[in-house]
Amino acid sequence: MNTILKLRGVSKQFPGVMALQDVDLEVQAGEIHALLGENGAGKSTLAKIIGGVYPPTTGEIYLNDTVQNFHSPYDAQKAGIGMLYQELNLLPELTIAENIFLGSEPKQALLPFIDWKRIHRQTTILLDKVGLDVSFKVKVGSLSIAQQQMVQLVVHQESNSR
Repeated sequence: MNTILKLRGVSKQFPGVMALQDVDLEVQAGEIHALLGENGAGKSTLAKIIGGVYPPTTGEIYLNDTVQNFHSPYDAQKAGIGMLYQELNLLPELTIAENIFLGSEPKQALLPFIDWKRIHRQTTILLDKVGLDVSFKVKVGSLSIAQQQMVQLVVHQESNSR
């Protein structure tokens, strides 16, 4: 298989705290991994290093066998790494469609009006892609946490494709 992500000897030290020490990790194409551990074990710190939020104190990150030095989450995104955090960034009083297209609503041709038909059509396609069988008209606040996370995934994918 093809190794797409590799961490070698990654450590992270904050003033007075060794948050991670000498972490090695390999992720092959098509694999799914889970980070498990107690509070304070370093799971979030590791994810934030991979996502470009923190630089490692020591060690190296490889993407497709190329060493990476992320200076920001934007750098990581440009390289193809996206992070979804536990905290959701959705507006519960808006519909699924409104959350997905918030701030980038397509306009009707030659008119300054939002193209709601296009938004609804595209939202239906996007929800189908992630296997979420709910209407685009549903308010996000009425969804289960798992469903909200699926909507967050669509929002994240769409915002990165614009």
